[in-house]
Amino acid sequence: MHPRKCGIRRKPDIVLVDIRQSSTSRRWQDTHSIAELTVSRFSRGILDALTVKASHIFRTQENRLFVVMIALCFESVYLCVFDRAGVLISHEYNVHAHPDAFLRIMVGLLFADPAMIGLDDTVTISNGAVKRVAVKRSFEIERTLFKTEAIRGTAATYWHAVRGNKNYVIKDTWHDISLPRTEAQILAKLVDIEGVPRVVETARVTVPVIECRVDDTTDRRRRDMGRVGLTQSRMQFKKLENRIHLRMVMQPLASSIWKFSTKRELISALIDILTIHENVYEHGGVLHRGISINNLMLYKPAAFGSLAATSEPAAREDGIRRGMLTDFTPAVVMTDAESNTEHEVRSKLGTDTVAFMSWDVLIDYPKIKHLPQHDLESLYYVFIWICVSCGGPNGKPRNADDFIQHDVFEQWMNGTSPFSNIAANKHTYFTDGDQFERKILASFSPYFKDLKPCCSKLRALIFGHDKPSVATHHMMRSILLETLQSLAVEISPSGTAPINIPTLDPSDFGEDPEAMDVDVDDEPLATAAREIQSGGEDEPRDDGYDDSDESDDDFDDFDSDEDEDVRWQPIQNTMRYTVDLRRAFPSF
Repeated sequence: MHPRKCGIRRKPDIVLVDIRQSSTSRRWQDTHSIAELTVSRFSRGILDALTVKASHIFRTQENRLFVVMIALCFESVYLCVFDRAGVLISHEYNVHAHPDAFLRIMVGLLFADPAMIGLDDTVTISNGAVKRVAVKRSFEIERTLFKTEAIRGTAATYWHAVRGNKNYVIKDTWHDISLPRTEAQILAKLVDIEGVPRVVETARVTVPVIECRVDDTTDRRRRDMGRVGLTQSRMQFKKLENRIHLRMVMQPLASSIWKFSTKRELISALIDILTIHENVYEHGGVLHRGISINNLMLYKPAAFGSLAATSEPAAREDGIRRGMLTDFTPAVVMTDAESNTEHEVRSKLGTDTVAFMSWDVLIDYPKIKHLPQHDLESLYYVFIWICVSCGGPNGKPRNADDFIQHDVFEQWMNGTSPFSNIAANKHTYFTDGDQFERKILASFSPYFKDLKPCCSKLRALIFGHDKPSVATHHMMRSILLETLQSLAVEISPSGTAPINIPTLDPSDFGEDPEAMDVDVDDEPLATAAREIQSGGEDEPRDDGYDDSDESDDDFDDFDSDEDEDVRWQPIQNTMRYTVDLRRAFPSF
């Protein structure tokens, strides 16, 4: 649940802000740290309160690497550090027995360099908006396309960047180094396949340390702040996942599939994505494994061409955008020795991915071997969700008067339901034709009523046989092509804002004369497989890259939910440790 949509207000108790900000009303985006005050002892409830506020700091500050917070519980103080691998919580320091510790914490927070308390000096912020981001080169930022709200996980942020009159997408992410390949390394294998992003350049994000810069990792932070000389601490650190901060520059700039202009464009894009997925698997040897509403895109290539013979030219009108498959973070290369292992499946999952997962995978997670058919089933669920939740073209929201949020979809999307419940839900309403009509088809937006026969045929194909599904790319594509040919030519509703499609020239799909070499063969990342116990990531849902989420970030308008919504309580790697305050704040 988004904090602005909750009914309970919560404000910080003590706020550390930058006094150099001229604004008289203190905002979340100006906050450096927060303290929680209570007369009770430290508890899960206090940690939850800090977690919600840390989530809001991460959400409103795109240059935030980690958040340092304190809990003042009666006569004791605790130091809490939230980052993309979880939260570190110090042992108790009694303010009377250890006044030096209390003083060091407070003075450290007040006078530390911004980089020491979690601000990224490679991201330039002006008037609350990102203006410039450094990768290997510096890029001007037009706008933020998408930002993950969860604390722990890949924490992906996408920016629309411009350099030399060219449009780019910069992806900022935290990569689990126990995985054999980065997304850039996977995309390098798919460079000859149309419909996947093209990597322009990559870089590791670095942070200042004394007189040099080092790679920004969650492991470095934990070793800096803990007494690593203790054997027990060494063992604890080895169990934590280690994430490294990476950036990748890509082309082309695309729009979310939510922004389809007509039903014909939507169906054409789904056909394209089926073909892309097939080519990626058959010719690239890569299985995506993470199909969701957030990684299906629309783009207009500079040179119009055909993806495959099965994408019939007659079925396309000039100007219809093509489908694109993005976000290969969950993907595996099938020739890798450890492909589809339990650890990789566990470390890749996000909340949006779970909502669209095959019910086979949900039932046997995390032991099941992921197959292409599971991705096809996920694509079908995305199609269903668009028909249920979207009111029309160009991202039109569903009219609340004709939309009843059935418990069917609530279990998918709330982020809290156990896998077994979501699996049972999908099995009940998709294997039984009557239930499918009463619950699923009845929930469709009126705009999509002529797509009901198509969805029924796809359901029969995917669920009408004993598992595993017999559905293939060709079978699903044939049904979608039949539907495409039956749809009347549709004119986008008048008064709808035009879709902003950037003008791309042919060089956008070839070599950038300014581009540096793409470092995708990063040996330390490719070989640094570690035994890390990691739980599922929490990647939030979003209506698409083009949606702007305008909100008032003053403290007075911050609403949050008291319930334990996993999107706001994503911390699974919680570690209690003894803080070496001289290492945490070496300058004081």
